[in-house]
Amino acid sequence: MPTHKGHEPETIDLIVIGAGCAGLSLAGELCKYEQNGEAPPKTLLIEPRSSYTTDRSWCYWEPTTLASPNDVDASWLSWSFSDSKQTFVHTLAQKWHYQYLNSGRFYRQRLAAINESHRVSVNLGESVQDVSQHNNGFRVRTNKAEYHCLKIVDTRPPTRKRLEQSLMLQIFYGIEIEIPGSHSIDLRLAKVMSDMRSDKLGFKFNYVLPLSPRSLLVEITRFTDRLIEPDDLRDETYQLACDIVGSTQLSIIREERGIVPMGLPMRHATLSPNPNISNRVLVGLGGGAARPATGYAFQRLQRWAHDCAQRLMEAGTLVTMQPDSRLVQWMDRVFLLTLKNNPQLGPKLFIALARRVRPVRLVRFLTDQATVFDLIAIIAALPVTPLLLTAFRDTKNQLVSLTGNPKCSTT
Repeated sequence: MPTHKGHEPETIDLIVIGAGCAGLSLAGELCKYEQNGEAPPKTLLIEPRSSYTTDRSWCYWEPTTLASPNDVDASWLSWSFSDSKQTFVHTLAQKWHYQYLNSGRFYRQRLAAINESHRVSVNLGESVQDVSQHNNGFRVRTNKAEYHCLKIVDTRPPTRKRLEQSLMLQIFYGIEIEIPGSHSIDLRLAKVMSDMRSDKLGFKFNYVLPLSPRSLLVEITRFTDRLIEPDDLRDETYQLACDIVGSTQLSIIREERGIVPMGLPMRHATLSPNPNISNRVLVGLGGGAARPATGYAFQRLQRWAHDCAQRLMEAGTLVTMQPDSRLVQWMDRVFLLTLKNNPQLGPKLFIALARRVRPVRLVRFLTDQATVFDLIAIIAALPVTPLLLTAFRDTKNQLVSLTGNPKCSTT
């Protein structure tokens, strides 16, 4: 409850700063416990937006046994990778689907659960201005009120300064278009990395999803170490859509844009002085939700939300994003550094994975379910020389930072 004049406010168990994907995912998991007759922590979500629109979409691979057409807006049995010369189509019809979920559906489902809850609530149109320690908890001051709570989950997006700490950035701009007649794109195929190419700003590709016989999601994505604005890709995306449709008259249903950090340092994931005391955690893109080498975050956030809700119910504590294994962290870092220092190798690196790695192995790698043999296959598929050089230089540079010995440095 907010502070009232002359009265000490009721202490809330948990405040979630931000009611986007991460915040609403946790709220949804807590509501499930209440629906089953249990009492989750008294939780308040504070969100600056006053209403929700379909402002983005999330895509991910799902095993066929878990894939449900009722939970997503589109699904494909095949997906493709291509550069200017070759195309590789992967199909795992009996094992995996590539799923598309627009945020409108996600928001409606989670907000409906919150509206039915007596323990979880959300305040829209309210912005957090300051957080400070208070007694055994926290004081949260917003533009409208002041609250006291025992725990905080902070899902606010990373600042520009924080984004600049990433090894690279995934920057995208997309439009969903409606076509008067019908398009010629194969409805069974998701073009996840199409026409891969490089220029002076880095590596980029087209992302084209046929959502229905009359609608498409057309997007251009960059992997770059420069913090450019997503709208810088707007004209190129519109031109791509015009070329696909064969007309300059586009019927735009919605737009989406974003900046996803790739290789963001994880040392800020817990905001408590003692990382083992998880009473205030940073989650979402600013807390390492996005897989460094791919930018995929949705499924990782769902796993975190499930684990965090379970920990809250069982032990009354929070959990941060689960870190990747050291081997995967090292692989992602070397891959990103290679791409950063040699953007012209981008198409070659991803085409090598598409051509030389069995689809099921590649999908497991992209969805954080890789076995040791999958990781070996990934390493074996990639060009050896540039990756080894990157690994060698990075190791020496890290030794320099640890020892301060300039004899270990490289040029």
